[in-house]
Amino acid sequence: MGAVPSSAKNAPGSCAKGYGDMYNAPMRTWALGGSDPRALRLAADVLAGPTDYANDHIWELHLGGGRPPALALETTYGRRARSLRLYAGFAADGQVLLDPLLYLVGPRVTGFLPSWLRVQFSPVEGLEVQAEFWVPDSHAVAGRYRVTNTSLGFRSVRLVLYAVLDPAADGRPMAPETRGGAVILSGRTAGLSPVVFLTGGASPEAGPIPGLALTVDVAPHASRSVVGVCSAGPTVEESFQAARSLAARSWDAEVSRLERIHSRWVEVETGDSEWDAVLALGQKSALGSFIGATAQMPHPSLVLSRTPDRGHSQAGDGTDYDSEWSGADFKTAEFAASQILFAAPELAEGIVENYLATQLPDGSIDGRPGAAGQRARWLCPPRLAGLAWKIFLYTGHEEFLRSAFPKLMKFFSRWSAADHDPGGLGLPVWEHVLQAGADARPVFAAASTWGEGVDLGCVVSPDLLAALAGDAEALMHMADVLGEAAAHHDLQRRMNELQGAIASCWSPGSATFHYLDRETRQTSSGRTIGEGTGPSELRLRQVFEPPGRISVWVEAPDMRARKIRVSLDGKGIRGRPRVEPITARRFRWLWDRGVATSEGVFTRLEAVRLEGVPPDVQFVVRLAGLDRQDLNLLLPLRSGGIPQDVIDEAVIKALMNPERYGRPFGWPSAPADDPHYDPGAAGGPWVVDLPLQTTIGEALVQAGHRGAAHIVLERILRSLVGVLRTDGAFREGYHPETGEGWGKRDHVAGVAPLSLFLEVAGVRLLSPNRVEISGHHLFSRPVTIRWRGLLVERRLEGTRLVFPDGSETFVDPGLEATVERVAEGG
Repeated sequence: MGAVPSSAKNAPGSCAKGYGDMYNAPMRTWALGGSDPRALRLAADVLAGPTDYANDHIWELHLGGGRPPALALETTYGRRARSLRLYAGFAADGQVLLDPLLYLVGPRVTGFLPSWLRVQFSPVEGLEVQAEFWVPDSHAVAGRYRVTNTSLGFRSVRLVLYAVLDPAADGRPMAPETRGGAVILSGRTAGLSPVVFLTGGASPEAGPIPGLALTVDVAPHASRSVVGVCSAGPTVEESFQAARSLAARSWDAEVSRLERIHSRWVEVETGDSEWDAVLALGQKSALGSFIGATAQMPHPSLVLSRTPDRGHSQAGDGTDYDSEWSGADFKTAEFAASQILFAAPELAEGIVENYLATQLPDGSIDGRPGAAGQRARWLCPPRLAGLAWKIFLYTGHEEFLRSAFPKLMKFFSRWSAADHDPGGLGLPVWEHVLQAGADARPVFAAASTWGEGVDLGCVVSPDLLAALAGDAEALMHMADVLGEAAAHHDLQRRMNELQGAIASCWSPGSATFHYLDRETRQTSSGRTIGEGTGPSELRLRQVFEPPGRISVWVEAPDMRARKIRVSLDGKGIRGRPRVEPITARRFRWLWDRGVATSEGVFTRLEAVRLEGVPPDVQFVVRLAGLDRQDLNLLLPLRSGGIPQDVIDEAVIKALMNPERYGRPFGWPSAPADDPHYDPGAAGGPWVVDLPLQTTIGEALVQAGHRGAAHIVLERILRSLVGVLRTDGAFREGYHPETGEGWGKRDHVAGVAPLSLFLEVAGVRLLSPNRVEISGHHLFSRPVTIRWRGLLVERRLEGTRLVFPDGSETFVDPGLEATVERVAEGG
């Protein structure tokens, strides 16, 4: 594709790219316009310097639009202002241009990193502008405008940097003032004093919009640069000093440093430039979701959605942040670690170490630790050992493994303690809805329109058993590396037990694993067996085969039902009479609906008595259904020990079946044949969850179904291309039928799954001199991967590898090979 063409050759909508840049480190050059995939958030880069968790200013670049339409940086300072817009105008040849639609050549993003963007455009004939935007820390943003005269005569350009602040109620808009001999713009909003400073001796711009103006004279075929800075501290003086200091820094040196820091990105060329952009922007967004270590968190950690409306803690320490900024759930953290492992393995290790840092003497590790010391107070799901082992396979850091192993062993044992393994049967259960992600599973969700509301502690969940089996296997590998033979033996025995329990959950009829009742080891089908209003007694005389648990649903518009008392009268599994009271504390409430599940199993239900509620409160009695399915039930495919015919059946009849999970834009969380499958309905069990897709997709590759994983990957990439075109950001989840985005904007759980792409491509990057190649090339076009000086080119005819020293080798198609460049004499 070559290098980015000059502005006269840029075609609208083109996102072609090449290699080469003015800086000393190679960086891919893009050409992303307003109709191309883009994700242009900017925030302080944790790999390049400190961040401020409680006061983090986050920006987003818009390639057009707004009032007035402009190429603009925008923020709200975490909702401390309604908005602040920074944009430049260019006056040349008697024209004043703001709107990119009026430029001779519109803006194209040609380079991006988590804290830096480069944009090129031509406002008028004979003038080309390269605009760079950089967030050096959590309190400032800088921009450099490099104006190049491509004509044969001298050109005089009037550049105006505008700053429009819509402040909070107690603030004031931006206005010019003189400070330290320089004209600046300053404003005030919610305790912040933003200051805009422009190098070169700017003057205030006359007119209704606050601006700083500078005339730039440029000789033929020469360039001039102007730097502007916006800093927001507690006072105008502090902001001014910070802005002037930043403007004096060497811009080229700073960008070169950023390029060196980010020289480990995986660069992918698929023949589809939009896919390439999505995969690169995914790395940018994932890396940009980290904030630095704090007093309560020893290593950089994730915030889930780092957008301009976030980053301000009224408490001053982050303890008041909502769930998006108070820790990452493990599923999302594991997914993010896999996407940044190649570009920043130290961040991936830090994720594991942050979890381990919360370990208590009994082995417990918190499930969602936050940077301000927040704790979920439920146990981290298994798979922590699996993630640590995955990281070790890439880094080879034995000291990391040696430090983590005893803690992970203690954590693994904690999952077998009595409070997680009722009855001591070796079948642990989930303890919390958020721990299991159960609010999106039909069997457990407390949404009466589509959920069964079954209590987690009543159910054997095959996904939990699979996670524990996976951790046992990972710990066995660690034990082998570290010479812990006794631990290996004990882990092998436990893994065999877990795999046997997983096998008992398989249902050939539905080609999936099923939830089982903890006592009966059977799967009941849900149905309504009675309903009523107010205090009453229902005479039911219902018989259940197989036996099941009873769930009681109550709907009340206020708190009046919170003193409810229920009595169930029937027979238990041994045929003996059973009377079970259900008190108010047993109910789980979601808005105005509550649900409780019986602790006992019933073979017969004679009557239900309900008391302690007003006469208008409605209630429903159901046999709790465990037969509803969701995508988590196919997670055992990753656990090992699953017979090949079981895997084949699950892939063909469930995952790739268009009547079930095989939808146009990915696997939905619940199958399309679920009675309540309703894509687009608020909160329903339908969303395409990329961490879940990635885990199952990678498991399919290992299980010999690379083709199925390839199909779903291409569906996901098509979805992401469309969303980044329209929304300009990754989303929390995606629509399985239309591919549209769903949920929070710029959410790290929705970034492009680079790890799945590499698995499907059959390329496992271990080091610049060591690569695993597997399987046939499945993509319709050649795929080229560049990483740390290594080049891997996959095509139908085979795989060509070029190592950093220039030596080459070739792997024939379909072969499984670990290719290693060994130094002479090694």
